[in-house]
Amino acid sequence: MAGDGRPNIEKKVSHGKRARTAISIFDIKHLLVDIQIQIASVLIENIALRTEIEEMKDSAHFNEKEFKDLKDSLQKTKNENKTLKYLLGDTRKEFKTAKNNITNQREEADQL
Repeated sequence: MAGDGRPNIEKKVSHGKRARTAISIFDIKHLLVDIQIQIASVLIENIALRTEIEEMKDSAHFNEKEFKDLKDSLQKTKNENKTLKYLLGDTRKEFKTAKNNITNQREEADQL
């Protein structure tokens, strides 16, 4: 049956399988290279994101301190405002008393 061409067909099929295997390995190598490139890209992004996160943490700590300072300053201002309101109230009472005294003195002076 060697004369019917079967050995040639087997060789072609065998050669075709090797070619397909070689292409398949080449494709796999190509995919692996693409995966490595993507992993490297992800790692670079990861480093950039870590840096950004650290900067944001630092900024958050700074903002937290700044917020505390502003809160303390606001409380101090509120206390000063409260003190000034009391002083203003006392000054108004003194003014009213002085005004009443002047009015009384004028009335007395008019009666004389």
